[in-house]
Amino acid sequence: MPSSIMSSGSQRQQWSVERVIEAIQARYRSSLPVNAQAVQSDDSRLLAAGRRLFGSWSAALVAAQVPIPRRRGYSRHPRGFWTRDRISGGDPEALPDRDRDSSAPQPLHARRAGV
Repeated sequence: MPSSIMSSGSQRQQWSVERVIEAIQARYRSSLPVNAQAVQSDDSRLLAAGRRLFGSWSAALVAAQVPIPRRRGYSRHPRGFWTRDRISGGDPEALPDRDRDSSAPQPLHARRAGV
């Protein structure tokens, strides 16, 4: 749904704040994705105008009152990464406290530093 249509002649239509907002809202109402990657492949001029006029694509979405899409599958830890919370099942008493238990193995960097 490219909304950057060429006018008669060789001049391109200018994007205004209102036109960018209307185009974003139209994409959202049509259930088209509004994330930057999808807009880049569908209508790169809309993305460029949104970034130019609002400073960022996220700011353009906020101005258009369209929810900012969340990244799917994003995790702070890579798959298979074990945290103390995952190991203990949420019970902090289930794990030894390395500060109190001197028999617990210390990481190599801590042994070198004399901690």
